[in-house]
Amino acid sequence: MESILAAYREAGGQINAAALDQCLIARAAVMTAWYPILYPNPNAERQSRLARRLDWLQEKRR
Repeated sequence: MESILAAYREAGGQINAAALDQCLIARAAVMTAWYPILYPNPNAERQSRLARRLDWLQEKRR
């Protein structure tokens, strides 16, 4: 993600770190909410991804 942000800055863009953080949290929350619908019987890899996302969201709450 850093290379994307660097390219955006080089092109003249300004990044609001707090707003970006909130957007990432919102995106992760939406993806997590959709998981049972998109993957009703997730394989081990998908279960691992979901667990990492839930852990990340939990950390963001603190």
